[in-house]
Amino acid sequence: MKNNRITPILKWAGGKTQIKNIILKEIEKYFDEETSTYYEPFFGGGAILFSLLPKKAVINDINSELINVYKTVKYHSEDLIRKTEDYKNKDSEEFYYDIRAWDREESFKKLNKVKMAARTIYLNKTCYNGLYRVNQSGFFNTPRGKYVNPGIYNEDNIKKMCFGQLKNTSFGNQKYNYKIGKPAHRF
Repeated sequence: MKNNRITPILKWAGGKTQIKNIILKEIEKYFDEETSTYYEPFFGGGAILFSLLPKKAVINDINSELINVYKTVKYHSEDLIRKTEDYKNKDSEEFYYDIRAWDREESFKKLNKVKMAARTIYLNKTCYNGLYRVNQSGFFNTPRGKYVNPGIYNEDNIKKMCFGQLKNTSFGNQKYNYKIGKPAHRF
């Protein structure tokens, strides 16, 4: 691993990468040595978490495929790297549309978590503008982007997440309740 910097592994609509320095200045006012846990109710790509690097974190997002990616990085990083490399080697327009269509099949919900996470990363890095979008039926429907050689994953970054920040991170996959200011269900 070349450096300690961790960057988001997914592009995400509403992501805070571009404005993280502004946000960090505000958050850091409330984040000190006594802060035991950082909570992120709308995790997305994780730009703030990976910049703050708190000792302990609880992340949440309503998107189950997104949360599965980060759980898989934490618990099965080596398998995820191998599967993502496999998808990278198969990269083509035909492969993109084949893998995109998996969520239309009955067996999709029974997919191995590693295979599903690698699919999410692959689609995110090869679709148009990294836009995670589903139709009314809940099927991923973003067209393929016009990339010559997309950077699908960074092995060092995944390992840094696994052995670093995500080691002391808990995950939630709940809808946020605006009335009480936390996820609707305890996780």
